[in-house]
Amino acid sequence: MNSSDAKKTAFKALNDFFDHVYVITIEKADSRRAKLATLLQGLEYDFFYGMDKTLLQQDDIRLQQLYNDSKSRRLNRYGNPMTIGHIACSYSHCMVYMDMLQRGFEKVLILEDDVVPMVHLIHHIHDVLKTLPDNWEILYWGYDRHEKWNMASRFKQGLYHITAALGLLKWNHTMIRNLHAKPHTNFLHKAGSHDLSHAYGITKSGAKKMLEIQNPVVFNADTAMAYGIANGWIKGYIAKPIIFKQEFEVRPDEYVSMIKD
Repeated sequence: MNSSDAKKTAFKALNDFFDHVYVITIEKADSRRAKLATLLQGLEYDFFYGMDKTLLQQDDIRLQQLYNDSKSRRLNRYGNPMTIGHIACSYSHCMVYMDMLQRGFEKVLILEDDVVPMVHLIHHIHDVLKTLPDNWEILYWGYDRHEKWNMASRFKQGLYHITAALGLLKWNHTMIRNLHAKPHTNFLHKAGSHDLSHAYGITKSGAKKMLEIQNPVVFNADTAMAYGIANGWIKGYIAKPIIFKQEFEVRPDEYVSMIKD
């Protein structure tokens, strides 16, 4: 099977499995949407227009309604506030969750408009889906950090437990125990605390829990998922290998952030 046929077959598997595929974008990201016409050819998806950070920059009342600065600083590991761009991005994901629930979807695939499929690995979509437990709530197709569970991971975990016991770390012991991904099958691991939210599946129950965590917004989109999973509230998994990356990972010289100021 050539790469084009493999891509078509893999994308059909995604469309057959998920009730709907969202691609989060904003109006001014027209160049990104144009790239996706080729990159995601064969995948049935709809663009979902989320919150543009410039709208929040111009509307302090709206910003205060969507974002709890004091709670966000209290929960942030380093006590830092969220940027306007990350607030807008996080709320865009929440908008998708609300739309999903309103339309009665049981499970959806959410992509951001800077997503890049790894064509040479895309055939593994079938392997991931056939081993996914029925009670899953979030499935990462792309991620970063804490994906390996080894001796170094165990050592770091021990240090974090000590630091938390001394009151020097905001993570609780449950979060520390669940920090790293754990082996499940050859193509699927139990999720830990991971970065990136550019490509993931979510179920109705997972979306409801994410809205509870982010009402109002207090975390970056990926941090909110990691927080729910690490605390044991959300059943998360990561695909092995990574199927979708972000453009900054594969074409850093061309990438223009829509989040950073």
